[in-house]
Amino acid sequence: MHVWLRNLVRRMVRFWKRHTAEAELNALDDRALHDIGISRSDIPAIANGLYFRDKSRRRRGRAVCLALKEKSCADRLFDLNPVNDRKGKSTMTSPNTHNPRQFAESWIAAWNAHDLDAVLAHFCEDFEFSSPLIKQFANEPSGKLIGKNAVRAYWQIGLSRLPDLHFELVDVLAGVDCLTILYRGHRGLSAEVFQLDGDGHAIRGQALYSV
Repeated sequence: MHVWLRNLVRRMVRFWKRHTAEAELNALDDRALHDIGISRSDIPAIANGLYFRDKSRRRRGRAVCLALKEKSCADRLFDLNPVNDRKGKSTMTSPNTHNPRQFAESWIAAWNAHDLDAVLAHFCEDFEFSSPLIKQFANEPSGKLIGKNAVRAYWQIGLSRLPDLHFELVDVLAGVDCLTILYRGHRGLSAEVFQLDGDGHAIRGQALYSV
């Protein structure tokens, strides 16, 4: 991967983490902030890491980190709680969600299970997928495929060539109606960029690999 691209990805990850920390602290009420020893005016400094450089604040800073960790664990348990909808289905197994990290974890799990039906459940029927490997393995000069049937055939070729395929989730970047999944696989650091529809299904996807 080119140095400038690697640095860009790192800056994106740092920005996303700071933004997430600030959003989680702002979601707490004043009483909760007081209980962990900070005020609302401290939040920007905490998100940027400046707060922890002050020795007099380190003890309170550890309480902040612990509170955020506990909140993150509670949120994860809530997201994975199998609450039934009207059809009796569990949200734990459904990719139709507006939670970017849950989408990414479900997508990674489906690939690691080599379950193409589960992978394709994350996409709409006529979604468009592009990858630099499509020209080589699907004999499509444009590098793009449209529709589940075409993409299934392409991915089936990949699984047949890589029976031990396994992905490791690195991070998830969320935007407006889109998300990027950073992961490690047989090609090293890779990324999948998805544009989502109103129901949380991908209508367009693009694969990027380390060079």
